[in-house]
Amino acid sequence: TQSTWGLHFRLMEFVIETMAPLFEPSTPSTSAFVAGTLVFFVVYRAVYLASHVVTPLVLGAWYSKLSASTQVDWQSRVISNINAGLTIALSFSSMADVALNGADVYFMAVPFATLRLAALAGYLLHDLDLVLRHECIFSKAMIVHHAMGLLGGYFATHWNKFHGVCMFFFLTESTTPFINARWFLAAAGYREGLLYNLNALAIFGTWTVFRVAPTPYMVWRLVSDSAAIVSAAGGAAFATVATVVCIVSCLNLLWYALIFKGFIKVMRSKPKAS
Repeated sequence: TQSTWGLHFRLMEFVIETMAPLFEPSTPSTSAFVAGTLVFFVVYRAVYLASHVVTPLVLGAWYSKLSASTQVDWQSRVISNINAGLTIALSFSSMADVALNGADVYFMAVPFATLRLAALAGYLLHDLDLVLRHECIFSKAMIVHHAMGLLGGYFATHWNKFHGVCMFFFLTESTTPFINARWFLAAAGYREGLLYNLNALAIFGTWTVFRVAPTPYMVWRLVSDSAAIVSAAGGAAFATVATVVCIVSCLNLLWYALIFKGFIKVMRSKPKAS
């Protein structure tokens, strides 16, 4: 009927108006961030479900013999790798600006910040749902990590600041493909192969470079810029960004200790031919 079509048109108009700021270079919008997060959540979930169908066709009977929990873990890591590739691409230019031109990581302007933040938030929401619903991948540390990411993304959009800090955390996803490769190799029976050992070296190296080495700088800038942050955005903003930076940094260091321990163990073992 005409009234139904009118309702659909108004709903579509509302969605378009809400989503429009996502595609504007410098117009922050918390409503667009939330809407974009939900859209990316649906996209990631659709790819996740499609992967459950495609992977058995590609890997055949071998994959079908894996337990249901292992398959859930497998597919969650496939989507994790896709997200890692996207977030690295979205953050690279901003972090290059920091490294090469001395851009201020706490105050730099990042084009299309709302769109970038919504893209990661959609993945975090997707993965958080999986972590909460599946015991095989349940992790309290991951819940805290994802919650900090969602909180940071929302308030970075709300205050229209700290985009550079968010892009730094985007870039830390450079470690993710190697972490997932370790799990894939173990699941495929290559836990003691040369490739497994080389991947352990890659994990240790990328984690050191992208997650640990920049931490003192990020904390130092947070402390040294504290007065400027409070002046520009208020005490609540400083408390929020300090909480996110410190908690995520502590998680990175905690995981680094475990990675270092595992790295030493792998390096001391005698590799078998892959």
